[in-house]
Amino acid sequence: MKLDFDSLYSVSREEFQRDFDAILEKVEKGAGPILITDQGLPDLLLFGWEDYWQRFGSLYEPGDREKIEAEIKRKYEAEQVQPTGPIIDATPTK
Repeated sequence: MKLDFDSLYSVSREEFQRDFDAILEKVEKGAGPILITDQGLPDLLLFGWEDYWQRFGSLYEPGDREKIEAEIKRKYEAEQVQPTGPIIDATPTK
């Protein structure tokens, strides 16, 4: 499947960082791939997970997707039980 870079939805790195959630939502709804530019030049392509596997799944060994998804799930679940920063004591001082 050939990509026409001129027809892709495009954002700058700055726009991508600023509007990350909105841009990711576009990709998840099927508007990908999205071209991310740096200083006006093509830099990165952002694919939705299913779109990526449709295009590039043949590059992997059978079972690799399941292994990758299991590891992602394991890391995600581990992050959910880890504190994300220092615990701050909000007890008023006298």
